[in-house]
Parts: sequence; structure tokens; C-alpha cells
Amino acid sequence: MVDTYSQADLDLITQQAGLNELGFSDQQRLEAALRDGWKLTPATLAHKITRGRWIAAKHLLHISTIVATEVAKGGARIILTMPFRHGKSEFLSVNTPIWFLET
Repeated sequence: MVDTYSQADLDLITQQAGLNELGFSDQQRLEAALRDGWKLTPATLAHKITRGRWIAAKHLLHISTIVATEVAKGGARIILTMPFRHGKSEFLSVNTPIWFLET
């Protein structure tokens, strides 16, 4: 089982989080944390604790990044609306609270 992101995923996460302005060494540290840090976001934790059975779709990776960023800022109030059967309930009701308690 490999718990890593592809380079395209790393680029997408960096762009979405607004981290393009980081210096080279800071970007290297961020990429290392993304590769190795399974507690970094709710999606990485869910993938790890389910031993790879839970695989995040791209939209859930995007949501996971937003959730982790907003929680880190403090006072997060996030409302998510999506069509049914897109994974939002399991992700936000099961995986996100576990991630929050672990971090």
C-alpha cells in the first residue's frame, strides 16, 4: 500500500491552499509533509485507517484541503452542499471528526 500523492495532486493542493508564494525550501518541506503526513487532512487519515479501502475522489481531496485549512485557521464554519451519493456524509460525519480528534 502506498500512501503518497501524485505530483499532480501535490500541485493541486499547493494551488488550492494558495501556497504558490512559498520559497523553494518551504515548498520542499510542504511536499515532504504531504507525502509522509497521513494525519495532514481528513482524506489522508481516512485512507490510512481503512488500509487503503477508502480512496478519495478528486472532489473529496479538494474538500479535505479546505476543511484542514479552515480548521487550522480556527473558528471554521463550513457548509457543504453536494448531490447525494458523492461521499459527503461518510467523509464529513465519520472521517473528519476522527481526524479532528487525532490532530
